[in-house]
Amino acid sequence: MKKNNFIINSERAKKINSIFKKEKINLSHIIVLSEILLRKINNEQLPNVKWVQSELEISFTKLKAILDFLENNQYIIKTNDSNDKRVKFLEITKKGEQFIVNIFGVLPLN
Repeated sequence: MKKNNFIINSERAKKINSIFKKEKINLSHIIVLSEILLRKINNEQLPNVKWVQSELEISFTKLKAILDFLENNQYIIKTNDSNDKRVKFLEITKKGEQFIVNIFGVLPLN
């Protein structure tokens, strides 16, 4: 890596860390939000709670804390599957979209 690229990436990492600390958010939150937004952009089925638990390989207790945080901060909403009331899909809100776009705005494009 060239010295200038390292400096740029280092500055971006500091910005992201300050956002994480300010918003009390972590990588698990970013994974969930980015997956929801990616699926929305690609017009694919939204992720459900079980998918997130499997993808992150975490306990349901930890998963509940992550989703409660995102929901309480109005980054996501949970919706019921019309075919199976036990299944909860995760939808991103405008606030959540804006937040994740801001995060990715400080990441390098290559």
